[in-house]
Amino acid sequence: AQWRRLRADRSRPLLDVEDPRGALERLFAARDPLYQELCDHRLDTDGLGVREACARLQRLLDGEA
Repeated sequence: AQWRRLRADRSRPLLDVEDPRGALERLFAARDPLYQELCDHRLDTDGLGVREACARLQRLLDGEA
């Protein structure tokens, strides 16, 4: 999902390399453990529309998720 969103974005210097998809995968692998350690909540939005994602986020923040 992230690659689809960023592949045409020319304003990302870290992805201005020969293998931008590989660079993105390496950045994710390096950063994800820190993100997981620091996050209070996690919300999977894959396949959700904006309204459903917002509704799930609201339930999560309300302690209902």
